[in-house]
Amino acid sequence: MRTLVQTFVGEWPIQAVGKYFRIIEADGVVDVRIYRGSYPIAESIAVGVGFWMSPAGGFDRVDIVSATTQTVKVAISDGEGGYDAMTIVGDVKASPKQGTEINQFAPVTVTHEATLLAAADPLRRELRIKNDGPNAVYLGGATVTAAGSPVKIEAGAMWIEASAAAAEWRAIGANANLVVNGSFSGAGVLSPWEEYGDGRSIVLVSGGKVRITNQGVGNALISQQFQFVANRKYSLSINRVATSGPQFRVSVGPSKGTSTWWAINSLDIGVSVYEFIPQGAGWLTLWINSPVAGEWVEFDDVSIREVDSVRIQEIR
Repeated sequence: MRTLVQTFVGEWPIQAVGKYFRIIEADGVVDVRIYRGSYPIAESIAVGVGFWMSPAGGFDRVDIVSATTQTVKVAISDGEGGYDAMTIVGDVKASPKQGTEINQFAPVTVTHEATLLAAADPLRRELRIKNDGPNAVYLGGATVTAAGSPVKIEAGAMWIEASAAAAEWRAIGANANLVVNGSFSGAGVLSPWEEYGDGRSIVLVSGGKVRITNQGVGNALISQQFQFVANRKYSLSINRVATSGPQFRVSVGPSKGTSTWWAINSLDIGVSVYEFIPQGAGWLTLWINSPVAGEWVEFDDVSIREVDSVRIQEIR
């Protein structure tokens, strides 16, 4: 097989013996006439790239006619041949297949840990994620981090995902821990936590935890103050390490030792996470909720972070 190329307008006569003819490249359409022994044996009008012919008995001449100046490349062979390349001439309009189902997911609370927004689904065509929270959130897969994700949705903004909508999607926030000294890592250091101040408790900070022991005067407790934003949602994470009995409490309120906005009287051993909505600046209080002298409770890894919420809609 040999190839020939010519830029021309009008007629391009090709004197060549062969059994197979094909147009490989062309800017537009052309007319093709096939000859054998000076006699035309075949003619095709307004053909383009990909046109081929293999007349019985072969040919010895091909005339190509173009009404406009263009470059044409052809292949001629005296045996079998092939050419799979193709050039599309003109405009191509592609329309994605339309979805037929819209599903609305329940709002999802986004914290500082990767939170599942949508499980992988091969039938999903598009995913729409709206950030309803006051802070930016970051999108990605199971290992997404706020620092590593290139997809950041500002407060009030929406992300529309079409190229990887079928994948699993998670979100993570970057809100700072508001609790100071929540890990109690400095031996003997309680500040900025405050004791109740009337001698009702013994507070020991040691080994990365705090122990609150009742002196028999009243409920023993420690508190820390925060400048919460009214009506925003916050997440509290706390580890109850150990306790001498069931009488303990964690609460949030407008002043030290109050539980106006949220409280719980029973926590499992280990880490527990809760959400609350304050009405302004307030206090977090950790209690040994018993007047009996000697009763104690131990906590560590206390954190409070503002949380965000996203709405999700999928197209299937």
